Amino acid sequence: MKKVISLLMSFVMLLSVTAGVDLSAYAAANSSDKVYSKIIKNLINKYGEPHISENIVLGVCCVELIDFNKDGKNELVVAYNYDSEEVEDRYALNYKIYAVVNNKVKCVKKGLAGVSTGLDDRYGLFFINTKSGVIFETINNSLDALYYTTYSFNGSKFKKKDDYTHALNGNYYMYNDQNISKNTFNKALNQIYFKPAKYEKKGKVVIKKKNIKFIFVDSKYKQNKILVVKRVKNNINRIVG
Repeated sequence: MKKVISLLMSFVMLLSVTAGVDLSAYAAANSSDKVYSKIIKNLINKYGEPHISENIVLGVCCVELIDFNKDGKNELVVAYNYDSEEVEDRYALNYKIYAVVNNKVKCVKKGLAGVSTGLDDRYGLFFINTKSGVIFETINNSLDALYYTTYSFNGSKFKKKDDYTHALNGNYYMYNDQNISKNTFNKALNQIYFKPAKYEKKGKVVIKKKNIKFIFVDSKYKQNKILVVKRVKNNINRIVG
């Protein structure tokens, strides 16, 4: 059975990048966001607070408020990294997105971000800002291909928007199941993706490139690992109080 490893790269993006270290939330918290407090507390009770262990950021390692469909109400994005019993000597990074639907908090999307001892498979979450809203992106890695998928949110559920796929050996490049040239594929992919490791710097836990936004949930730098933990704790306090 083909084993698919989902990568979500360990960054989520900010609305802006200012000079120095930015530890602010993706979106400002308001009183209505208190509805997510119980969810956050339950995940912390199960997976632990953000902390560094064996050079890995474990526990709840991402907490972000994002208004995906620009209706004035924030959705909650949470990622958590834990020691996986399913894969020996590896770690699993998961994400969940919650929204208020019909006056109830519901999980509207969830998935596996990556399973690996290496950092590349646990880097984080991609988001793309558009005029109509924020697009969520996942990256899946199989034995022979990479799959980039974007999703839009309509207020109650996420719907697949676009698929970008290429073979690791370069034999094919596809956009929404249509074969295209490598050059056309790369131009299209550049609108939704960049390599976080290429732009990672000490003292930066957020990267912005054009309309693409990315937040680290882990880092190769110890200084940044500490900042990731601090950022998550700040965001938890803003929501939970």
